[in-house]
Amino acid sequence: MSSEQLTNTNNLKTESVDIYKKNTLEKTKVDINCLLVKLREKEKLQKQENLLFFGVIALILTTIGIIATL
Repeated sequence: MSSEQLTNTNNLKTESVDIYKKNTLEKTKVDINCLLVKLREKEKLQKQENLLFFGVIALILTTIGIIATL
């Protein structure tokens, strides 16, 4: 194949990919409220994980303190 044919083939491929991306972007709609709900759920889960982590640390420190005083 000549280099001209190769470049034409590459151009066709990139054009079809660009058209596909454009069509998929136009078809997808995002509801901001759904995104906000998901974000709040993730934040709530992260807060619970942090509380659990600090609770375990406090329990360990308390146990070590009690054992150390005996």
